[in-house]
This record gives sequence, C-alpha cells and structure tokens, in this order.
Amino acid sequence: MDELKRIGVFTKVVQSKSFAQAARQLGIAKSAVSKQVSLLEQEVSVRILYE
Repeated sequence: MDELKRIGVFTKVVQSKSFAQAARQLGIAKSAVSKQVSLLEQEVSVRILYE
C-alpha cells in the first residue's frame, strides 16, 4: 500500500478505536492493519498509536 492508503487505514483505526474493528470494516486481517500502521509510523519516524 502506498502512504495515502496507510493514512486511510490509520484513520479507520482512530475512528473505530480498535485495530480489530478497523480490520473488519476494511475487510482485511488485523495483522495487515497493524502492519500498515507500523509502516506509516516508520515513514514519519514517530509512534502514532499504541495497541
């Protein structure tokens, strides 16, 4: 996924207040959500969410 899609995943996590709920809403695995948030954090060099 590119950075814009990662931001979309991050936004869904924040809106749903849950990695698992975001994954269900996006139709992807929770591990995929976690990975995308992790990659976004690496891109911006800041931890943005705590699981």
